[in-house]
Amino acid sequence: MSNLNIAPLMRAEDVAKAITMPVNTLKKNVSANSSSVPPYLKLGGHPNSPVRWRKADVEQWLQERFDACNSTK
Repeated sequence: MSNLNIAPLMRAEDVAKAITMPVNTLKKNVSANSSSVPPYLKLGGHPNSPVRWRKADVEQWLQERFDACNSTK
């Protein structure tokens, strides 16, 4: 058995706080407008299956938006 160093996954409440978006909006956008939220992992195939995020993905998503808003084109 290998020892994986996998960071804990973030819950919707944590991601919403990090990206300053209401939790309900984040959850709605996962289904309705997934391009407006960081990449996520759906844990199951049912509509109400939990969704989780990797911290590194959330940070990268934020950085990309910051860079796009502050580019000197």
